[in-house]
Amino acid sequence: MSIKGVPTDAACPLADLIVAGEHTVASRGLACQQVADLTLFAFAAGESVSEERYPADTVYVCLEGTLAVACAEGQRMVPAGSCLKVCAGMGHAVSGADGCAVKFLQVNA
Repeated sequence: MSIKGVPTDAACPLADLIVAGEHTVASRGLACQQVADLTLFAFAAGESVSEERYPADTVYVCLEGTLAVACAEGQRMVPAGSCLKVCAGMGHAVSGADGCAVKFLQVNA
């Protein structure tokens, strides 16, 4: 798998690699292979993605803010520095908790 867009000359905060403008959702693919997809997301305050369903397991790693993951079993909060797995095939929606801005890494594998 080839990973792109990550500095090799010096370490930097992962959250600095993506920015969302006002009223936008931004994404930046770091790798997209048969084995796994790595994508950075930045949601401006009030933005969300309605129900998603992936054929593989998904891990959300929150970088800034608190990510809210809503599924049939209820809403899970993922604070910065934490991660949460959503099992393959499970429908879920993601947003910043309480409508706040959020940055996160999504790994599908």
